[in-house]
Amino acid sequence: MLLKFYYFIMVKNTMKPCTNLLECIDPGVRAVEIAVAYVKKSGVNIFSEFLQNTKECSVITSLDFGITEPEGLEELRKLGCNVYLYDGSNEFHPKVYILDYGYKKIAVIGSSNLSEGAITGKNIEFNLLVEEEKIVKEAEVFVDRLLSESIPVTEDLISQLEKNGYEKLRRAVYDKPGKVIPVSYTHLR
Repeated sequence: MLLKFYYFIMVKNTMKPCTNLLECIDPGVRAVEIAVAYVKKSGVNIFSEFLQNTKECSVITSLDFGITEPEGLEELRKLGCNVYLYDGSNEFHPKVYILDYGYKKIAVIGSSNLSEGAITGKNIEFNLLVEEEKIVKEAEVFVDRLLSESIPVTEDLISQLEKNGYEKLRRAVYDKPGKVIPVSYTHLR
């Protein structure tokens, strides 16, 4: 089994490990789909260089764990991304990036959220860049399923979060299971 894994990675060259997101991504991304547990403005600011020439951008995240920053959501929207909050029944914890360069699609799957530490290598992270078409397609199907369980982030939703004291609540429950956060945004659909 180990020999098959080695062959798949080394000989076919369809996977590449990277400890931070910047090692995985080349400039020239045309479209991006992202599903991450949380988004921070610092991460969006750094990742924005890859979004400069994208035609399509979708990001799914959550309020679970109290780490997502509304400023990060707003910044993504300003960059032209369609931003969604997962509204399913489970805690939301994926880290999947699907990048379309026009001539190839890749998936980056690992531990990196959309934060400065994860993107730059300040955090200890591990990601796997995958070029294998079948696996990239599976990642797309996964992200599409998550999208079907998500609601769009609008100006109204961000205002509602601010009005309902999300920032204070965010600090109180930081890094606790998502079900602790009693923010209901289902009524904003």
